[in-house]
Amino acid sequence: MISLLIDVGTLTASRDGMINFVQQHRDIMMADKIARLQSLALVPLGEKGVVALIRFENDRREQLAALGLRTGRAIRVMQRSEEGPVLVAVEDNRIAVDYDSAKKIMVSVIDL
Repeated sequence: MISLLIDVGTLTASRDGMINFVQQHRDIMMADKIARLQSLALVPLGEKGVVALIRFENDRREQLAALGLRTGRAIRVMQRSEEGPVLVAVEDNRIAVDYDSAKKIMVSVIDL
């Protein structure tokens, strides 16, 4: 028999976060398109998406937000290299994100 211990507070926060994300992006998910979450480090060149989750402490998250990279923002990958920095377009801005940071930014990518 396998026992599984789950922190109810964490589970509730995760569930609530996912519900909030779905509610915010239901227009994308309800269309004839399939949205999938993917690390920014893995989003292919030229792909568009919406920033869904930024897994940083508050200070780093605030730095990215000041540059325009925050949850809910549409992005497009302009340049990338294998395990190198990722250049993203956010509105009229271009932001370079190092590979390790890009792994902590989750993007809702749209498959047409």
